[in-house]
Amino acid sequence: MAINVVGIKEVRALIREGQLSVINATRKEVFKVATDIKAKAQSMVPFDEGTLHGSADVTTSTDMLSATITFGGPAAPYALIQHEDESLWHPPKPPGNRRGATGTGPTSPPQRGPKYLEYPANLAAATFEADLAGAIRKAP
Repeated sequence: MAINVVGIKEVRALIREGQLSVINATRKEVFKVATDIKAKAQSMVPFDEGTLHGSADVTTSTDMLSATITFGGPAAPYALIQHEDESLWHPPKPPGNRRGATGTGPTSPPQRGPKYLEYPANLAAATFEADLAGAIRKAP
């Protein structure tokens, strides 16, 4: 059976109808995109001791049709500050020099620094609908 997917509204309608091939392809694509965003975000997250980098997590909803990417765990307030404060000095500092003023000042994506999760999520969002449609078309 050929499935012609034009947009997200059509995908949602096919999921509500119980089209298993659409549901399975969507689950796989959602997980793939979420793990790709997480990996890109980890390459951009400010890195001192690696705690924030290692705190990245992807969780899927019960039906696996949506995913959430988080950083920080118990240190989520710190992760939020690092993500949102574009005035912080984020370039790498020499080992053992957490307080030094080395580096060039605030950075911007895709370098390590603020918006480490927002930037890759926006990139993925720009192509998600087309990527999902392609995955559904390839589904058995």
